[in-house]
Amino acid sequence: MSNFALFVLGLLLLPALLWFCQGASLISLAIAAKLLLAAMIGLLLRSVRRGLFFRGKISWHRSFSYEVVVQVVQVLSPLLPKRAFETAFLERESPEAVDTVAAWVQARVSTVPAIIIMLFALLLLIWGKPALALLVAILAVVALFWAVYQWHQNSDVEQSLYQLMMVGGTGLLVWSAEIALFVWATDQLLPGGEAMMLYLLFTGIFELSIIPFAIGVAELPALLATLSGHGMEALGVLLAWHVMRLLPVLLFSFFYLPRYKMSFRDLMHIDIIARVCQSQRPAGG
Repeated sequence: MSNFALFVLGLLLLPALLWFCQGASLISLAIAAKLLLAAMIGLLLRSVRRGLFFRGKISWHRSFSYEVVVQVVQVLSPLLPKRAFETAFLERESPEAVDTVAAWVQARVSTVPAIIIMLFALLLLIWGKPALALLVAILAVVALFWAVYQWHQNSDVEQSLYQLMMVGGTGLLVWSAEIALFVWATDQLLPGGEAMMLYLLFTGIFELSIIPFAIGVAELPALLATLSGHGMEALGVLLAWHVMRLLPVLLFSFFYLPRYKMSFRDLMHIDIIARVCQSQRPAGG
């Protein structure tokens, strides 16, 4: 199925969600501004996390621009093998860091499950379910050990456990900071625990969606909020958060994609990975 067909499918989900949640609450400009600030800080923190890993090899500005490019690929062309694209792109643009690119990609991908599960354990603790929180925390530890196992099984990465732990630890801090900002931005509409749940489910779907822009599917967690009578508020918040998550990435990509000799149309084709692998770093890029 093409990206366009998947995008249309996602669009068709929105009317169904609006019907099921009995509409979506309008978000005030103040809440929208808070959500935009949260999204901007989240993007900045993700670029800082990338910069810390490659410290001394790439500049902070290049780290930010790489994060924008990788994110726009994720939302615009989710069927593209993102791990292969990021590896090829980073190796082309940062030959001085080529020895650590595979380690970065492997660590970032393999630690995501442990981060999500650990945050769900925290959510259960907040909800006053310590026994269940402990069980989920144990699952998070299992997921972390699985990431360590994958790390050592992959012969293409440097065998430094410190790198893996640093990526996992900074990832947990970034997600936690963005959760705190999201809860702060939506505290007038949603209880803190419910906002945290919506953030985790939204972000997990957003990261894994095969629908371009994750349109329609990223708002599905609002269905759970109908159980507590907050369906309209949740859907309104998630729609606004979705726009604010996309807006900075898309705006910055208008500047950074041409810098790296790419266009939005290029990212729609699978051969972009081969083209990146075969090309040289643009002069001054």
